[in-house]
Amino acid sequence: MTLTHAVPTRHSPGPERGPARKGLIGQLLSFGVVGVISTVAYYVIYVVLRLVMGAQLSNLLALLITQVWNTAANRCHTFGLQTRKGMVKHQASGMIAFVVGLGLSSGLLWLLHHYSDPARWAEVLVLLAANGIATLVRFITLRLVIGHDEKVAAQT
Repeated sequence: MTLTHAVPTRHSPGPERGPARKGLIGQLLSFGVVGVISTVAYYVIYVVLRLVMGAQLSNLLALLITQVWNTAANRCHTFGLQTRKGMVKHQASGMIAFVVGLGLSSGLLWLLHHYSDPARWAEVLVLLAANGIATLVRFITLRLVIGHDEKVAAQT
């Protein structure tokens, strides 16, 4: 006797929620893993773009690329969302962190370049601080928006 079960794919009907980590600690751990991968990707993209363009444009593009991926990865891995339902709303809420991160990082880069001729490592250090604050904003925003969506869904 063979036991089989259907594994939902992106296009097949399946559970709306996957194996999300329960509780704040589990979500923070998952968010941290996604964040580390996203941060490494951001810095690789930034440093590569910085070879051919200015610091501000490199920062903007690297932030935008990694922000979209980060929100999608957190929807799936941190919060266990497996469908596209609410995806646009969640990406829009993730853009709050993008705006905060862009404002902080652009402002700090401007200050750094206005008062000195910094080495690349100094740019990266300043960007690390700005992105750390934006990461905190991202987690709080996503947790509030997705948590609100879950409460509304539970009431219906």
